[in-house]
Amino acid sequence: MKHVVLIAGPVYTDAELDQARARIAAAPNGAVDDGSHLTAQWQSFQKFRGPGETAETLMKHFPEAIKTGAHRAWGHAAAFGYKHDGNIDEVKAPVLVLNPNDEVKELTARVLPHLKNGRLLDLPDWGHGMLDRHATALAHIVRPFLDDDTWPAGARGA
Repeated sequence: MKHVVLIAGPVYTDAELDQARARIAAAPNGAVDDGSHLTAQWQSFQKFRGPGETAETLMKHFPEAIKTGAHRAWGHAAAFGYKHDGNIDEVKAPVLVLNPNDEVKELTARVLPHLKNGRLLDLPDWGHGMLDRHATALAHIVRPFLDDDTWPAGARGA
């Protein structure tokens, strides 16, 4: 592995992880006859949408989000089961952590002391949907890092 690029790298306290796991466990899982699971998913999309995202852009991802049915929480369970602060400092390759303006922005900033050979790049004007909305700009950030070992301007860290 030559390089690692992460979109976010949240570092949770044990109490924060317990709260997150409890929220996931309490959330409705799967389809219900009245369709309220669809409304709940749409409201979640609305709550976490990134800067500049519209209802139309959210609709591009909505079908994927509802396909998972009873397995909807698996991704979150996996994310809350991984501790960046216990593992990222073992990575020998250069690590670039992108930190968009989303619900884990402050938690991701906590990864900075754990980056032995890495940097954190804050992206305050980007959020969910950044891969669609900012693909070209993101390529200009990531390609020089991957191809030429060039850290992006403004990246903080080692």
